[in-house]
Amino acid sequence: MMPYIPEMVYAKAGEYPELAQHIKDAQNTQNLPGKHGTTRYLTRLTDKTKITQNQDTSCPSSLPRPTGKQCDEYPFASTWHA
Repeated sequence: MMPYIPEMVYAKAGEYPELAQHIKDAQNTQNLPGKHGTTRYLTRLTDKTKITQNQDTSCPSSLPRPTGKQCDEYPFASTWHA
């Protein structure tokens, strides 16, 4: 058992405000895990095939991207998705 739970913090006033807002919206509107202050944690995934499947589902290449932008999936591709 881990004696602590690591956190990644993205501030809306920080370096990646769009990413921070995207994560907040996903957590609040879709009831996704990983929200600070809850016990619904994201769990790391190391299976490369499943990670690729997650990326392909969350960010299919058929969706257009604004110039200079990339798809920011949440939950992250390298986490287990329910």
